[in-house]
Amino acid sequence: MNKVLFFLLIALIYVSCTTGSPRNRGSLSDAMDKSRDDYEDERTVPDEQDEWYYDAPEEEPEYEDSEEGAPDYYYSSYPTEAQDVFILLRGGASLVSDPYFDNPLDGEVLIGSSSEGNFGFFLFAGFKALTVQKDDDIYESIENKPFILHCGLETRFYPLKDWTLFSPYLTGRVSAFVLAWSYKNALIAGDDTIYTDFLSGFGFDAGAGVDLIQTEQFRAGVLLLPQGFLFGVETAEGFNNDVFDAYGTVRWSAEAGFRI
Repeated sequence: MNKVLFFLLIALIYVSCTTGSPRNRGSLSDAMDKSRDDYEDERTVPDEQDEWYYDAPEEEPEYEDSEEGAPDYYYSSYPTEAQDVFILLRGGASLVSDPYFDNPLDGEVLIGSSSEGNFGFFLFAGFKALTVQKDDDIYESIENKPFILHCGLETRFYPLKDWTLFSPYLTGRVSAFVLAWSYKNALIAGDDTIYTDFLSGFGFDAGAGVDLIQTEQFRAGVLLLPQGFLFGVETAEGFNNDVFDAYGTVRWSAEAGFRI
C-alpha cells in the first residue's frame, strides 16, 4: 500500500502543474473583461500556438507483437499485508472566505488504513460548490456556479492510538485540484468559441482532529484544517493566469465511516 501512495503522490504533483494548452490566448484578466455583460466591443481573444509545443510521435507499446509476451519478472508482484481499511464520508465548509469565492458546502470520500503503528494513510477525492463573491471583479465575468474537484493523500499521526473515545490526531495533506467555470459571454479565439474553462492547482493542508469514537468497525470525528492553495500558470483554454493568486483559508469538517 505504501508504494501505491508514493506513486499517487508523484502523480498528483504532476497533474497540479499541467493544466496548460498548446494555444497562447493572452491573459486571463483580458478574457474575464471581454466576458462581462457590459463589454461593448468584439469578444475576440488572441489565438496563437505556443512556441514550446511539440507533438511527439506515438511510440509502439512494448511486447505488443511478441508471441512470448513480457518476461516473467514484468508481472512480478509484492506480498501484501492485511490492512484495517476504512471508508469515510466527510463534509464541511470554510470558516474564513477566500479572496474570490464563498464555500457553502464541500464533501469528500476517503479510503485508507490506520494500522501502520501510530500513523494512518488515506486517499481522498472531493467536490466543492462555490459562489462568487459579489465584490470581486470576476463576479461580472463568470457564471455564479463554479466548482472545484480535488483528490489527494492524507496522513495522520495518532499519539494515543489505543484510545477508543476522543482520540486526537495531527494530519497533513497534499492534493491536486481543478477549478472550473463558465464565462458569462462566449469568447471567440480563431475558429474556436470558448464557453467554459478550468485551471488546475496544488493544495497543502495541515491541521488537527479528534475521533470521537473509534472501534474496529466504525469511527466518527471532527477536524479543523488550515489550507493553502497554489494555482497553475495557464488555463485549459490557453489564457495566462493573472487573476487567481495563492491564498489560504481554514476549514471545519465532520466525518464518519466504517471498516470494509
